[in-house]
Amino acid sequence: MTIKNNVPKIALITIGLILATGLVWLAVTLSPDRMIDDRHIASSDTQMAVEVYPPPNPNRVVSLDWNPDGSKIVYSNSSGMVHVMDALSRQTLLTWQGDNLGETMSVDWSPDGSKIATGGFDKVVNIWDANIGRLLFTLQHVNPIDYITSVAWSPDSTRLAASSMSGTIGIWDILTAQLSVTMSASQVNAIAWSPDGSQLAAGNGVGTRIWNANTGNLLYSNRAHNGIVTDLAWSSVFNQLATSGLDKRIIVWDADTLEVIHTLTQHTDFITSLDWNSNLLASASVDGTVRIWNGKTGQSLKVIQTNAPVFATAWSPDGSQLAYGDDQIHILTVFAPQSNRTADNILHAHA
Repeated sequence: MTIKNNVPKIALITIGLILATGLVWLAVTLSPDRMIDDRHIASSDTQMAVEVYPPPNPNRVVSLDWNPDGSKIVYSNSSGMVHVMDALSRQTLLTWQGDNLGETMSVDWSPDGSKIATGGFDKVVNIWDANIGRLLFTLQHVNPIDYITSVAWSPDSTRLAASSMSGTIGIWDILTAQLSVTMSASQVNAIAWSPDGSQLAAGNGVGTRIWNANTGNLLYSNRAHNGIVTDLAWSSVFNQLATSGLDKRIIVWDADTLEVIHTLTQHTDFITSLDWNSNLLASASVDGTVRIWNGKTGQSLKVIQTNAPVFATAWSPDGSQLAYGDDQIHILTVFAPQSNRTADNILHAHA
């Protein structure tokens, strides 16, 4: 069908929700002109088409993270709720409204285990007591009119970084709740600290940037992906940075030189989430799969097929389990306890 200058309302609503995992800005910058078919919208402004997916289940998991000892998982969903669950019993321990205006787009458990940071459509960063779910304080973002796309604790839990749709990034001193460093890029979708806390990487609408986290000085910039960078993850063992994109590719970089080590291309739709476990890399995608890769060789080691798009994945702190979320949380035991984390020891267990 063809509809000139009259895109159905449901299509616009759908784009805004489904792309809220880091691609919401498309719904803002696009000026849709017509439906190409029942799954694609064309825009003369950008000379591109955007794929339209069914409206998300309000239970769809948007973001997740483990606590430091691996006993609990915090996750958020499309309804804006935040949940803390027991990783062994799978029972919900705490639930609260993380965002009053829409999705809680990002959750991150502090490395010291005491706090959970959330950010989303209500345009502020909230810091919660991880034990009881009580709001401790709120951080006003650098750009108060923009919603939060990603939050990330520094490795020592003393600082918190948060990015917004407009591309502004702030770093706060948690002890004083004062903004200490600001940086800027365009439409930042994801941020990640270097393992030593000295640098901050961001994936945005045009590529990847790395800043000095203490001064805010830009150190590196590249545009290797064909379009939007949807997520990134920094290996804590090897100095490698992985980035994913709307182009369905994962690129593994040498974080010192930003030289490409591997380009991984087996996902059939855009990638939503990345996480490292030593030299193993997990990736989640809208294609309904979670993949485990050998980050040193680029080999695909395991494919987990789900029945829905997957927007979040994270390894347990000991590296033995992988959590991922579609319309619920799944926990896959990948390695036997105390086993070596090698490709040969990957189990065939299911979540």
